Parts: sequence; structure tokens; C-alpha cells
Amino acid sequence: MASTMVEIARPPDEVFAFVTDPANLSVWQDAEEVQQLTEGPVRAGTALVFRRFHRRLKRALEQDARWRGG
Repeated sequence: MASTMVEIARPPDEVFAFVTDPANLSVWQDAEEVQQLTEGPVRAGTALVFRRFHRRLKRALEQDARWRGG
């Protein structure tokens, strides 16, 4: 299994707020668009739809995801 370590010069609460905000997901993932399907803040059970363009298949892909939390 491969692993990667990244050091982020921000407090953990700022990092968590950034990565759990659906508006920021396209910044750190390869999604062209992210839509939150459930209302309210991100928590366990939050539903999202990611839209990506798959270069090899040359078509858009849609992926549904639910936030599991931790």
C-alpha cells in the first residue's frame, strides 16, 4: 500500500473546515462541480454529487457520495 504525507501550515480546525466545505471540494479533488443534496452543515449522512470529466473515456461522470464523518 502506498502512502503520502503532506504538511499543511494551518491549524487542524481550519483544515477540517476547508476540506468539509462542499464549495472547496473541486479545489483539492478532480471534480468539476460538487453539489450538496442535503441541507445544513456537513455531518454524517450529508449527501453530495461530484461531476467529473473522464479524459480517457471522454465523457462526464457523476458520483454520489455520503459523508460518513468520524
